[in-house]
Amino acid sequence: MSFISEFEALAEDGARLAFLGYRLVTDPEGLFKELRDDRPVWNTPLGTFVTGYDHVMEAMNCHQVFSVRLYNEKMQPLVGTYPLGVDDGADYLRDASLLRLSVAAEDADHVQALADDVVQGLIAAVRQTPGPVSFDLVKDFAYRVPTQVLARYFGMPGGAESPGDLALRDGLDAIFCDIFDNLTNNDGLHQAAMTQAGLLLPILEQEIAEIGAGKVPVAGALVIPRLVALRAAGATSRDDLGLAQLVLGTIAGVVTTIAIVVANVANMLLTATNASALVAARTAATANDNDALWLVVREAMRFAPPAGFQLRYAERAYTFDLDNPGTTTVNANARVLVCVGSAMLDERRIPSPKEFRTDRGAEDYLMFGVGMHRCLGRFIAPKILVSTIGGLLRAFPDLQIAPGKRFEQDMIRPGFPVSLPVVAE
Repeated sequence: MSFISEFEALAEDGARLAFLGYRLVTDPEGLFKELRDDRPVWNTPLGTFVTGYDHVMEAMNCHQVFSVRLYNEKMQPLVGTYPLGVDDGADYLRDASLLRLSVAAEDADHVQALADDVVQGLIAAVRQTPGPVSFDLVKDFAYRVPTQVLARYFGMPGGAESPGDLALRDGLDAIFCDIFDNLTNNDGLHQAAMTQAGLLLPILEQEIAEIGAGKVPVAGALVIPRLVALRAAGATSRDDLGLAQLVLGTIAGVVTTIAIVVANVANMLLTATNASALVAARTAATANDNDALWLVVREAMRFAPPAGFQLRYAERAYTFDLDNPGTTTVNANARVLVCVGSAMLDERRIPSPKEFRTDRGAEDYLMFGVGMHRCLGRFIAPKILVSTIGGLLRAFPDLQIAPGKRFEQDMIRPGFPVSLPVVAE
């Protein structure tokens, strides 16, 4: 029985969502291939799924029809008005420009140095005793590295007022979950996110106020000091809380995204079916060739992206002008799930999509989005990723998944890592 037949046989939206989540974890390639072949644009009570590469590109670039208002509805109670939830216009251009100046592409080497320092510290922590080591790559590295790096890069305060990296990680993840993963608008998830935003925003707001008054920022901090300086220069009228909301919205989006990628890539490399990819990664890591290692990580992300879809809202009915099979009309007011993960496996556009190849063109990779709402962290995330993966492979050349263990993902939040126990000599 096909996925579509089983899905449509379920009467309740909750059951359909659970079944969809199960298939996303257990057989994403089979699921998306069926949709691309039979229903490239598939209208369901949960929303409209857009899965083919051409359809996805068309939807992501048609901003007048496919708006981001659903993200605004999610983000407004937590972090106020944030560029990801704002469509094209003066407000978007002002805040997006402010963030691009503050989270700058030229910071890549600085972020790399911060990440290298954090990774080495965490490696030393798991090597406290002589002999073989065992640790959980998800809990000990995937979340902790980006949390610590971004806290330092942005300028989260240290000392007694700091929530600590574990508490900060949990807080940021709760906010991420409500914005990007709470498709059923579960009130418990939303209230958890509201609680965390209520705890973190005053900390950031106070730090911004104190830096504005002349306080020396924490070592390595660039983003908050820049935001304060840009405001002083007249680039924004946002008050301390408004700047704090921009910072929290950005960190919350980037930390969990990087954590998912670290876990997914590590699992892919360490499984027996990807021996060539692991050899390529280890060779690049040993040579300290971050550019070559990034090509391996990027290709792994094509198979297991941090987000399988991006959310849009159909402002009006829209018919795709493409010669593809299946229903091609999106209904007005539909929630649209633009499946970038499926598009990167579309054999109609991606050469040999099931092959692991590092020589692909940039157009084959959509994990950071397309168009005006591309991920703000697309310049710094690769640096944190190669630092984490490369650092682990150099420190533990024989790193492997612990015998009898496996990569565990959250069945309620499809694709979110829970545990990856590993061992090394």
